[in-house]
Amino acid sequence: LNWSNPLDSLLLGLSQLSLPLTAQVSNPSLSGQEALLDLARRLGLIAHQPNEIDLSQALHLQLLVGELLSYASQQLKPLVWIVDDLDLLDQDALAILDYLIEHRGAPYLMLLMCVRKEQHAAVLRWSAHPHCQRFYLAPFSVRDTVTWLIEEQYINPRLAAEIAPYLQQTCQGNLQLCRMLLDSWAERDLLGIVPEAQWPQ
Repeated sequence: LNWSNPLDSLLLGLSQLSLPLTAQVSNPSLSGQEALLDLARRLGLIAHQPNEIDLSQALHLQLLVGELLSYASQQLKPLVWIVDDLDLLDQDALAILDYLIEHRGAPYLMLLMCVRKEQHAAVLRWSAHPHCQRFYLAPFSVRDTVTWLIEEQYINPRLAAEIAPYLQQTCQGNLQLCRMLLDSWAERDLLGIVPEAQWPQ
C-alpha cells in the first residue's frame, strides 16, 4: 500500500484484474481511479464519456468497483480479493469494502482481509453480517519458524535451529519481519553455512 493514498493503492490492486480479464497489463502510469475506469471501459462495463462519470463521488466509485468485481467473479469463478493491513486503510477505502459487504452482489467473490486490531471498527461492523467470518491467526512458534527457515528459506537445519528462537522473539512470529531481518543478515554475509566443527556436539 501507498500509505499516503490507501484508496489509490486499493484501486491499483483491483486494476490488476486487467491481465486475467483482457490479457493486457494495466498501464502503470495511471492512477488507481484512472486504471479502474480504463479497465471498465475495455470490458464494456461503462459506455459513458469521461466527463459523464465522476469517480471522486464515493457512490459512483463504489458502484463501479461493485460492477467490476461482479463481472470478474463471474468470469474467473471464484475470485478471492486479499486486502492486507486493513488497519492502514482510510475511510474512503473502507467505504468501498463496506459497500461490497453490504450489497454482496457477487456470488463467486470472497474478500479476505487481514487486520491486526481485533476491535477495529470496520471488523466489528462486518462481524454482524451472517456471511462474514473471523479467523484468529497465531504468530509462528519457534518450531514453525525452524520449519519455515529450512523449507522456504533453504537455511542449513542446524543454523535454522540456532537462529529461530531469536527470530521468533524479535519478530514475534511475523514472517515478513523475519524475511527483512534475514535479508539484512544476508547482506552482511552472516547466513553462510556454518562448518560442522563449529557446532557443539
